[in-house]
Amino acid sequence: MKRMVLTWLLAVVVVAVADAQRLVIGEKAPELKVAKWVDGAVPVEGRPRMVEFVVSSSAPSVKRIGVLKALAHKYRDNLDVVLVVRESPEKIAPLIGEREALLVGYDDGGKTCVAFDVQYVPFGVLIDRRGRVVWSGNASMFEEDQLFGVL
Repeated sequence: MKRMVLTWLLAVVVVAVADAQRLVIGEKAPELKVAKWVDGAVPVEGRPRMVEFVVSSSAPSVKRIGVLKALAHKYRDNLDVVLVVRESPEKIAPLIGEREALLVGYDDGGKTCVAFDVQYVPFGVLIDRRGRVVWSGNASMFEEDQLFGVL
């Protein structure tokens, strides 16, 4: 009986781990699986993108929204800045305000968070034109000069 329970638990863990993708610098980034894009504005295929995951209850996440909007405006012709949220549009919209060049996607049941192995927020991933991960980690630690090798 113990063996059966342990086998079952091992199977559950293997399936859970197989579903999550660890991001590796230089490897292909996971697909963005969002349920809805605000205003229908979607990332441009073949363009570098900065993807960040935030929640409204996190002060560092809320602070990052302003930084992301500035990045999106400054690099609007060369970089897609994507904000991924799991909260309802009604809850997150007041924090975003005028979206301008910022792309906002609502995560479809957490699929994108799982695919990107998001463990904390704000979490960011810089992806180059070929769809490869260039940088990932605590978005508060991201420096704008890291964009120069990607743009």
